[in-house]
Amino acid sequence: MSAHLGTAAMLFAGECFAGSFVLLALAAAANRFIAAASVRHFVWLTAFGAMLMLPLAVQVLPGEIVVRHEAAAAAPTASAVEPITNYLDKPLPALPQPGIDSNAVAAAAFALWLAGFAWAIARYFVGTIGVNALHIASTALNDAELDHAADCGACELRLSSEDGGPVTWGFLKPVILLPRESLTWTRERLNAVLLHEMAHVRRCDSLAQTLSHLACAIYWPNPLVWLSARALVREAEMAADDAVIGAGVKPSEYAGELVRIAEEFQSRARGFSLVSMAAKSSLEARVKSVLSADKSRKGVTSMDVVKIAGVGLMATAALALARPSFAEGVRSAESIAQTAAAAPKAVVVADAAPAANTPAASGDAAPADADLPPPPPAAEAAPPAPPPPPAAEALPPVPPPPPVPDVVDKDGDGVIIMDSHGNPRALTEADKRRIRIEIRKAREDARTAIEQARPEMDRAIAQIEASRAELEALRAEQPQIRDALKTVQPEIERALADARAALAKAHVDMDLQVRVDDAMKRAEVRMQMRERRMREAAPPKDDKDTVIEQESAGPDNR
Repeated sequence: MSAHLGTAAMLFAGECFAGSFVLLALAAAANRFIAAASVRHFVWLTAFGAMLMLPLAVQVLPGEIVVRHEAAAAAPTASAVEPITNYLDKPLPALPQPGIDSNAVAAAAFALWLAGFAWAIARYFVGTIGVNALHIASTALNDAELDHAADCGACELRLSSEDGGPVTWGFLKPVILLPRESLTWTRERLNAVLLHEMAHVRRCDSLAQTLSHLACAIYWPNPLVWLSARALVREAEMAADDAVIGAGVKPSEYAGELVRIAEEFQSRARGFSLVSMAAKSSLEARVKSVLSADKSRKGVTSMDVVKIAGVGLMATAALALARPSFAEGVRSAESIAQTAAAAPKAVVVADAAPAANTPAASGDAAPADADLPPPPPAAEAAPPAPPPPPAAEALPPVPPPPPVPDVVDKDGDGVIIMDSHGNPRALTEADKRRIRIEIRKAREDARTAIEQARPEMDRAIAQIEASRAELEALRAEQPQIRDALKTVQPEIERALADARAALAKAHVDMDLQVRVDDAMKRAEVRMQMRERRMREAAPPKDDKDTVIEQESAGPDNR
């Protein structure tokens, strides 16, 4: 068995139990915001299913957090042998102190868990035997013998030979057990009881309770598992009550029947897959749930199944991935060499002749150390060492390197003082005093700069205050400006209208002027052309008439 198998087993058990706490806590928190009892029941059932899947997920999925443990160091090699003249002069190495054996602790914890698991499974089998005995002692019952309208389907109806209340068990071949007094019940009570028990059969509540008990057997040290199993049974009863109310039974009448049945009957069977209608543990909560007017009584839809089951799978996978896993690594060659160097070295006794005054030489009795095992054979003599090399000539001293200025860490990690070789050294009192002086000087410089800039700051503040006063004055004059604008607005509009009319008139006049000018130009052109044609068509004149005509025209025409 590996030395760390016990540690890995205890880590695996701790991961599973921690995951069960988280899953049940999430289910309890989610049920505080769910109104329908059937949905709450499915949330609890999903939590128990996730708990049963968690050990498998932990083994299959790799953990993201790995706890590594290096393997033990190898035994010292032959190079670690140290020859000495007498191993009796050396003190014996200290024996290793006994520590906690993880394998033994894991074995004890597993035995304790196995005892609790066997006790829980034994309780389940004892209850199963009691249910079988109850089934054998009961008699078959036909639908014709009862006056009811409920559809029992493939369920087996049986009549109890004892005073046991209405109970249901089985998921492959479900059985509904009725008390002997059910033959004299009214039609309304019998219908309500059969509707309640058939709701358990359709919902497979017997199988759900079996799975919850298996989870309780595996996680029995977790107290939340037992509380959650009781909550699962309570939600199953409330969901069956909601199914009865949804079938048309009046809530007040059904609540009264619940109370009367719980007072008259009580199941004597102790089966963990048995669902009893007359259980008194959750009677008060069930009656309040039945009489609640604003309670949601819807069943579990396919979308609810997909969403809740998906959340359960993701939670299980997240817990399996986020767990720490134990891994045993292998040491590197350097680590093995360091361990071998630190380990106690073997000793070899040199071959030396006994002295004359020793007990062996004088023939006296052997001391108590004679019981020690004989020393190992002497090692071979080492070859003679080579002669030392001739002494080297004395070299002139090397001048020290120039001092390196101190370096201050600017990353916020503090002050680092470097020596002349560039190596960090510890702060001395002189360094601390110099740092304090520099800090004080920087503060004084900052204070001086603030004092020098104070007049400018005061002037800027004064300008801001003056601008603020002007803004306030303008804001105060806004109503007066608004009134003046209201008074002048009609005159401005009239002036604008007159200006628009004048502009329109000027535009018309300009258009007429352009047209007149164009007409005059065309008329002048026509007159010139007509005058030229007339001149060309007239007979030629003699020179005398030409001279007279020129004199009558004047000097300008010449």
